[in-house]
This record gives sequence, structure tokens and C-alpha cells, in this order.
Amino acid sequence: MLAILKKYNLHFFSTIIFLIINTFLKLEYQSFISFFLIFSFGLIHGANDIQLIQKKTRNYSVKFFMYSILLYSAIVLLGILVFFYIPKFGLLFFIFFSSFHFGEQHLSTYNKDSINLIIKNILYISYGSTIL
Repeated sequence: MLAILKKYNLHFFSTIIFLIINTFLKLEYQSFISFFLIFSFGLIHGANDIQLIQKKTRNYSVKFFMYSILLYSAIVLLGILVFFYIPKFGLLFFIFFSSFHFGEQHLSTYNKDSINLIIKNILYISYGSTIL
């Protein structure tokens, strides 16, 4: 338990440090760092998502796995297109979807089968928003 608290303390303080550093950087440097992080950690995160899809679909057919990968890829491409053509909506969509994703990842280990689906999704989004 102590290790988990130390991990989240590190995440919290690193987020605060990056927010402070962000206020002192020029827009060009912020853009460079953003693209670097997207193309490094973002790609690693996407690869991890695909590995999770592979684990979750192990007991299903190859067709279902391919469908899941195609659906994941379509969602990513849709997010890119929306962000490119409608940036304000794309940003809101990204924040909403990321909040849900973080909440789902962190809370999925708890047994919540008895919770209503709508309440569960609201819990994921509210918890994920707090993290984000």
C-alpha cells in the first residue's frame, strides 16, 4: 500500500512541476515537447492498449480480435480527425474520453458487477477527471 501511495505522490508532484514549467516556456517549446511526448509515450500507451485488447480477447476468435483492433484504430483516427477539423470539440472529446479511460483503468480491478452501468460510467468519468 505504501508503494502505491509513493507512486501516486510521484505522479501528483510531477504533474505540478510540469504545470509550473509550462507557464515559463514559449509556445514553440511547448509544441515540441507535446509532439515528443505524444510520439514517444503516446505510442507506448497505444501499444499497451493493443496488448490489453489481445489479453481480453484471448478466449475469443481471431475475427473478434481483429474487429476489436479495427474498432480501436477507428476510434483513434476519428479522434485525430475531429481534433484536426473541429479543435475545440476535439479537445473536449479528448478530455472526456481520457477521463473515462483513466477511471476505467484505475477502477477496473474492483468488483463492480452489482453497480448500474450508468453509475459505473459516471464513476469512471468523475474519478478519471480528478486524475486528469
